[in-house]
Amino acid sequence: MPDSTETSKAKRARAVRLAEGQYFFIKEYKNKSGSISYHVEGTPPSTVENPNPERVRQNRTTLAEAQNLLNELELAAQNIEITEKILLQATRLNPQQLKKAELAFDELAGNDPDALLEAVRFWKQHNSGINLTLSLHEALAGCTADKIRAGRAKGTIDGYKFAVNSFLELYGQPTGRLDQKGREIQDILIVSITRQQIKKWVEGHAVRNNGLSNLRSLCSVLSWCVNNGHLRTNWAKGVPLEEISAKPKYISLLQNEQSQALLNKGATYKNGVAMPYVVICLFGAVRPAEALRIEIDEVNLEKKFIRLHHTKTRLKRVVELPENAVAMLQFYWKDRRGSFRIKHFRAILAVLKSSAGFKDAACAISRRPEGWDAFPLWPHDVMRHTGLSNKLVATNDVMETTRWGGNSPQVFYEHYHGLVSADQAAQFWSMLPESMPRTPELMERIRLELVEWGLLKNDQPLPPAPEVPTLKYPEHVEYPEHAEPKRRKATLAETPLAELKTLVWRNPLKSVAKKLGCSAVFLHRYCRHKSIPTPPRGYWTQVRARNEDTSLASEKTPLPAKPEPQGLKIQEELLSCAGSPSPTTAPPVGLLDSATIMLEGKTTTAKSSRPKVELSIPAPPRTGKGLINWQKVATDDLRRWVWNYPTDQIALEWGVWANTIRKQLIKRGVAMPSRGYWAKVAAGHPVPKPDFLKAA
Repeated sequence: MPDSTETSKAKRARAVRLAEGQYFFIKEYKNKSGSISYHVEGTPPSTVENPNPERVRQNRTTLAEAQNLLNELELAAQNIEITEKILLQATRLNPQQLKKAELAFDELAGNDPDALLEAVRFWKQHNSGINLTLSLHEALAGCTADKIRAGRAKGTIDGYKFAVNSFLELYGQPTGRLDQKGREIQDILIVSITRQQIKKWVEGHAVRNNGLSNLRSLCSVLSWCVNNGHLRTNWAKGVPLEEISAKPKYISLLQNEQSQALLNKGATYKNGVAMPYVVICLFGAVRPAEALRIEIDEVNLEKKFIRLHHTKTRLKRVVELPENAVAMLQFYWKDRRGSFRIKHFRAILAVLKSSAGFKDAACAISRRPEGWDAFPLWPHDVMRHTGLSNKLVATNDVMETTRWGGNSPQVFYEHYHGLVSADQAAQFWSMLPESMPRTPELMERIRLELVEWGLLKNDQPLPPAPEVPTLKYPEHVEYPEHAEPKRRKATLAETPLAELKTLVWRNPLKSVAKKLGCSAVFLHRYCRHKSIPTPPRGYWTQVRARNEDTSLASEKTPLPAKPEPQGLKIQEELLSCAGSPSPTTAPPVGLLDSATIMLEGKTTTAKSSRPKVELSIPAPPRTGKGLINWQKVATDDLRRWVWNYPTDQIALEWGVWANTIRKQLIKRGVAMPSRGYWAKVAAGHPVPKPDFLKAA
C-alpha cells in the first residue's frame, strides 16, 4: 500500500495557485494524462437568506478563461456583501416579510409612518373570525344548496351561477382546473373582493337592467357568506351606481284604440281561444308568467275574483275582476277547462299583437298587415302596465292599487301616477269586443261600477267605444325562399277526383305525389279516403315487363267502384272466420286477385296482390286448437311450397300472416324468391330456378 504522505505531497506538487482573490482563487492542476487544467474554487459570502452557501468549483482549459470567471465571481460576492450590509438592520422580520412590509407601506401612505399600523388595526377590527380560504365558487355551491333546500325556483339558482361566472370572467384567477367543456376554471377568494371591483363590473354591462340583475344575484351569494360567518361585510350592498341609475325608466301603455283592436281580433281569431289570457292580463293586470300558471280552481267568476298562488313576489294575492272582464270570461271561457296556456300560444298572440300595431316575428306571414315591418316591437308587460295605470285612476288610492297589483307604493308613485285621465279610464273599463253581444243588464252593471269608482256621474251614459283603425292585408303574399309554406293538402285537394284517378293509373304513386307536393303514403291514404282505386303491388313491374303504354293503363285494367280493406284487414277477417262459428262470415273482397280458401269447412273468397296463379296448396298439419303445427312441417315441403306458390297466397290459404311464414324460412335457412319474381312469372319472362326445382 503506498505511503499517504507521499500521495499528499504528489497532489500538492500537481496543484499550484496562480491567482487569488478575497473569496476565490485559481489553481493549476497537472492531470495524470499530462494535460494542464485551471480550477476556480471558493466560497461566496453568507447572507441572512443563505447562511451556508455552497462552495464553487469549476474547471477551465485556459488560464484566460479561468481569470475571467474569477473576476465575475469576486464582483458578485462584493455586491452580495454590500446588499447584506444595507439590509442588516435591527428587525425580527425575515427578508420576505420585510419586502412585503415595504410594498404595503409604499402602497398605503408613502412616508407616513402611522399608515401601515392604522391599516392593520382596521383589518383586525373588521375581518376577525372570517374564512380567509373560501373561494367564490365554494361560496356559490353552499349558497345554491341552501336555496334549493329552501324551495327557490330554478331560474333564481341559474341567476346566481350566471352572475358569479360573469364576475369571475373579469376578476377571476386561473386555478389550473378544467370544467366539463375543457375550459380553465377561474376563481377568487371572497375576502379579496372589493366594492370598486363590483362597481366596475356592474357598470361594464351593455344593458343596464342586466347589470342590476347580476348585482342582486351576487349580493345574495355574498349575503349568504356574511350570514354563515365567512365574511364580515357584504361589499355588494350600497354600491354607488350613479352612471347606471342616471337614466330614468319609462313604461309603455296601450292606447284605448290599441286595446280595443286587441280585443276585437282576439274574439274572432281561432274562436276566441286567446281571449281569457288577454282579459286577465289587460283588465286584471296579471303578469304574463303568472297568468300562464293560473289553475281552474283559482278563478271564481261568481264572486268576481282570481286568487293567485304563483306570483313573482311569492306572496299570494287576490285580484278583483271588473264587470266587463267577468262578462268576457263567461262568454269566451264557457267550458272552464284547461289553463290559460293554449297550443301555438306565441303564434296566436303574435297575430293579436299585429292587429294592435305591434311587430312579433312569430306572426305568420299571411297574417301580417301592410306596413308590418315598420311596426314597433311589443313593449315589456304593456298589458299589465295599462291595467295598473287605469286601476290607479279608478280607485284613486295608491295602497289599494298596490295590493291589487302586487307592487310597492314607491313603484306606483315613480312610474304609474298621472299617466291616464279619468275619461280614458272610463272608456277602458267599459270596453267589450265588437262581436260580443251586449245586453242592457250587462251595460247597466258596467255603468254602475264606473259610477261607484267616480269615473261617471249618476245620469251619465257609458262612453262610446274607441275607433279602431282599419288595417289592410295584402291579397297575395310573397313568401321568401326560406319561408315558403307547405301546400301539400291544398294542392291535392284542388285536383279533381276524375283527374286524380287518371293520374294514379297512368303514373306511379311516387311520381304523382311529387307533382302534387305530398308523399306517396299520404296520396295513397287520400285516394282510399276518396274511394279512388290505386294499382296493386307489382302492377308497374308488369307494365314495364310487358312494355305497355301507361297512357292506356286505366282502360286496360278493370277497376272496382270502391276499394275494400286489403292486407292486414283481410288477415284479421280470415282469423276471425277461423275462430267464429258463424258460416256466413267472410273476408271482404278488394283489389287483390281471387283465391278460394278453405278454413275448417268455411269457404271464403279473398284477393292477393300477387299475380294470379292457379293454386292447389296442400293443407298444413294443425294442432287440436286449429293452429299450424310447424314442428311437423318438413323443411323440404316448405321450400317446395314457397317456390311454387306466392307467399302471400300461402298465408291466405293457411290463415296466417305472411311474415310468419318468412320467419320460419329464415329460421330454417331456406332461400326465398326475390322481389318481383312472381311478377316475372306472370308476365311469361324466364326466371332462374333453384336446383331442386330443376331436378324435379
